[in-house]
Amino acid sequence: MTERIRMDLRKRLQRLRVRKGLTPAPPSSPSPAQADQRRTTLTHLIGGEEVATARGTFHLREITYTLHHIHGRYPLGRILDAPLHPLTYLSMIPPPTLPPITRIVFLDTETLGLSRGTGTAVFLVGLGLITDSQVHVQQYFIRDLHEEAAMLDHLATVLARATLVVTYNGHTFDLPLLRTRYTLHLIPSPLEGMGHLDLLVQARRLWKHRLNRCTLGDVERWILNHQREELDIPGWLVPVLYKDYLRTGDPTPLRQIFYHNLHDILSLIALTDVVLRAWEDPWSEPTIHPEDLISQATYFMAHGDEERAEVLLRHALRHVTHPQRRQDIYRALGRLLKRQERWSEALAVWETWASEQPLPDLTPFEELAKYYEWRARDLRQALHWTEAGLAILKHAPLDVQSRWKPSLEHRRNRLLRRTRQLVELQGEP
Repeated sequence: MTERIRMDLRKRLQRLRVRKGLTPAPPSSPSPAQADQRRTTLTHLIGGEEVATARGTFHLREITYTLHHIHGRYPLGRILDAPLHPLTYLSMIPPPTLPPITRIVFLDTETLGLSRGTGTAVFLVGLGLITDSQVHVQQYFIRDLHEEAAMLDHLATVLARATLVVTYNGHTFDLPLLRTRYTLHLIPSPLEGMGHLDLLVQARRLWKHRLNRCTLGDVERWILNHQREELDIPGWLVPVLYKDYLRTGDPTPLRQIFYHNLHDILSLIALTDVVLRAWEDPWSEPTIHPEDLISQATYFMAHGDEERAEVLLRHALRHVTHPQRRQDIYRALGRLLKRQERWSEALAVWETWASEQPLPDLTPFEELAKYYEWRARDLRQALHWTEAGLAILKHAPLDVQSRWKPSLEHRRNRLLRRTRQLVELQGEP
């Protein structure tokens, strides 16, 4: 964002006496003459057309892209070849009912605030729709708050034709809010019974070990390699500029809102393609790094696919060098092998992990000591690994010592006592 645009936004906010997180109350509706003037100006500046429904009118803008349009790394049309099988466990859709890409809708809302209460109106809904030859982005916009019912009514007819809706944080925000707005206007919600893929959840599962945050902006930058133009604005500013438009009738700031929403939709399309490919075959997706496989493996372990989890963990272990990430791999792989009672392989994992002196986590020493004490009945080996863990612990910070020292010392004392008892028994005639 250039300094000129920053100054323009700052002046606009100062005029509204707005600070981040604080927005003025929405103004009253304009007069009929003012409303007509706003419609004309809006159409000239933004494009689109007025749509009439039984519940009133609203503004609809549609932008069409070819399948070859590049968004970040890839053309948008690449999604037509994306594997759909991952939806069976990412969205819990039974295989016989997997929707074609053309029955998936990509949705993002712009609202008057972050609350999901009845006072938070939806003033812009962006939809992405894929056909065999084009990508369509439809933006449903209300020029005044009383147009919300008309917009939602028309939107319902489009959503009713979809089988799956894709959002970013829609499980927490967009979909509950839309359901609330439909209930408020006494319109049956088209979202009931529809499948849902929340890409925020998937982004965290795939990239949380590598990215500090998983906002859509972060994922766009680091995964999609997409950089927005200076026209874009931060999300918190969107309701401020819309209320500014309602107050003044000047549609100029709406260009930034429409741009922001448009690129949210395009990113949903591109990111869905990446996510589906990453879950189906992570080795074929260049956005997936070895450390990303840790999260995938954890997910598959939790859902019973231990064979696939093991393949991912072993591959990651061969390529990941970050000490903390390696500990995550060792921990998960050791737990998997232990659960399957593959003891010789588990021992090899724990011994290799222990050789890397994995402070602050002394799990491998503990697991080796437990195995030799209770399964192999080799008290000397159990004592060896307990003593080895205590020796490393001497160099650990105090908080790590307080975490591990009591249990290791308790184990050592018990092993020493059992060893003495065994020697005494063996010494008896």
